[in-house]
Amino acid sequence: MQNWNRLRLQLALAGLLLTSTQVACQRSLDVNIAAGSTAANLVFEVSDSGSTSGIHIMDIRVQRWSIDDGSFSAAGPQQWTQTDVWVAQLKRGVKSEADITTGPWLRYGVATDGLETAIGPMPLLTSGYYAVDVGAFSAGAGILFGQLRFRVLSDESIYQFTDYDGASALSRPAG
Repeated sequence: MQNWNRLRLQLALAGLLLTSTQVACQRSLDVNIAAGSTAANLVFEVSDSGSTSGIHIMDIRVQRWSIDDGSFSAAGPQQWTQTDVWVAQLKRGVKSEADITTGPWLRYGVATDGLETAIGPMPLLTSGYYAVDVGAFSAGAGILFGQLRFRVLSDESIYQFTDYDGASALSRPAG
C-alpha cells in the first residue's frame, strides 16, 4: 500500500511539473510597430515567431500610462495611471476562427473587418507612454497574446521599448 501511495504522489508531482512547464513555455505573439509609423500614422504588426502568415487579430487594447512626476521606468515601482485610449474587439456573431477576417497589421484607431471599436480612439499625446495588449488567432498555434510598450516623442516619432531598459528609434517624420 505504501508503494501505491508513493507512486500516486510521484505521478501527481510529475503532472504538476509538466503543467508548469507548459505554462512557462507557452508561445506568445510578437507585437511591433511597423517601420515608418508616426503618432499620426501608427501601425501595429503582429507575428507568431516572426511569421505573419495565418495571423488574425481578435482584440487590441492601447493604454496611456502616466505618472504624476513625469518620470518613466518600465521596470520601476512607480504608481502608474492607466487610461484606455483605444479598444477594439471581435464583432458580435463571430463563432469560429473562419469568421475572423482581420490580418496581422492594424492601424491605430481603425477597426478593420471583423473588429469593432469599444473605446476611443483618443489622440496619441506627444511625450506619452503607451502599452498595447493584443490577442490573435495563429493558424499554427491557436489563440496567443502579446504586449508592446512604446513612447510618442515630441516630434511625433515612435520609440518601441525593446526591453525594460532601453528603446530603439523606429521612425522620424520627414523634415
